[in-house]
Amino acid sequence: MRRNALIVALFLLIQATAELGAQEAYKHETSYQGPRLLGEAFVCTADRQVVAGFYNNVTLGSVQQSISVVKPVETATWRISVKSGSATVRSFSGPQKLETSVTFSIERTATGLILISKRPTRSSPEIITIDLTNASFVYSNQHVNQLFNRAAIWHGSCRPSP
Repeated sequence: MRRNALIVALFLLIQATAELGAQEAYKHETSYQGPRLLGEAFVCTADRQVVAGFYNNVTLGSVQQSISVVKPVETATWRISVKSGSATVRSFSGPQKLETSVTFSIERTATGLILISKRPTRSSPEIITIDLTNASFVYSNQHVNQLFNRAAIWHGSCRPSP
């Protein structure tokens, strides 16, 4: 049930981003061709991020709605190790910001993998999709708290891990 809700939320975020792109006259499309991925360990990187949601603006005393497409200063990197029914993921951006590893469940599709975080209560759900036929990679997370109700999506590519 949780997976279905996350997939619907991700679809709505992508749809909202596309609609904003049409209204704001912003759309970025390029050709993408990546290699077929083999193996069970990958390094995935992303240098583009879409963030959308609602933010509690304490200064204005109101809630603001926002969608932004950003190119962060540092490329985000994920090291992913796939085992039979789960995957271990470590993410970092820059050489000094290594995060602890997170365990994800795995669903295999006809062309790739869907990884869903096994998370503690009140932490952000995370979903990673990897298309093994072309090495494309999408990471998303969502959260709601006193400050915001938002989702973030990163997209990039993977390569086999050494």
